[in-house]
Amino acid sequence: MYTYLEAGAAAIGMAQLGAIFDIVGVATGGWRVSAERKLSTVGVPTDLLYATADDAEARVDIFGLAWTRATAHSARPGVTVLVGDSVWDVATARRLGWRFLGVGRGANARHLREAGAALIVPDYADLDACDTLERCQVPGEKTHGESFQEVHHARTLRPRGRAAP
Repeated sequence: MYTYLEAGAAAIGMAQLGAIFDIVGVATGGWRVSAERKLSTVGVPTDLLYATADDAEARVDIFGLAWTRATAHSARPGVTVLVGDSVWDVATARRLGWRFLGVGRGANARHLREAGAALIVPDYADLDACDTLERCQVPGEKTHGESFQEVHHARTLRPRGRAAP
């Protein structure tokens, strides 16, 4: 039996985002088989998994591919917000020019801020505030070495009924 605590909170956040946004997807620097197991264990539909390390090597390519797949049938993709919990997520958002919302507490939140995240919530379950997502910014320059391990959670988001800026 597997227990995925972070992903469990992410499932709550995904449900909240799905009620607000037209497009919600998952990309990960992990392998597809393990990502599907984690998502299905916590009740997140695996059809939301748009790209993994099976699709590309570089994280920026994985997330770019996820965005392309997520928005393929959208007439007008809106603002993209990468929601993540690692400094790799911050670096990826910066390289792609996407807005970023960090998720973390304590030392993890400090690392995200040092990496350039301007807005951080303590838990994935706190993603339901649309005004929070609208305040997200493209991360600034890093002030901390980007040497942390794995990217696990990200979402491509478009507010329902809202035009892109």
